[in-house]
Amino acid sequence: MTHIPLLTTEGDAYACGFAHGQRFAREIADNIATYLRRFAASGLHQDAAFAEAARWRKAIAAHNGAYAEEMRGIADGSGQNEESIALLNGRYELAFTLFGQEARSEGVAELAEVAPDGCTTFACRLR
Repeated sequence: MTHIPLLTTEGDAYACGFAHGQRFAREIADNIATYLRRFAASGLHQDAAFAEAARWRKAIAAHNGAYAEEMRGIADGSGQNEESIALLNGRYELAFTLFGQEARSEGVAELAEVAPDGCTTFACRLR
């Protein structure tokens, strides 16, 4: 069984983020590289990905200052910039933005011809 590392932090949001960034700097760098490759494969190149990440960072800061401070701590602790950490925090939102752009560019008629994929959920409540 794979060991999942545990990190206990103390202090304010920045201090907790900094400890997280220091402890997991390698994993954070690997994750950033992974998502940049995934985005590029879907047509979102690095400069555009970081521009979107900057928008997410500003939105997060406007909505939740402590969250933004923790991300800043992670960035400083891991040696990454804040946009890289925002990229990881907004990775699913960025991916869904790509799907929406692809759908708009493909056109409705072409999308109707695409075979369904993904998963389906079904539930039945028995009494």
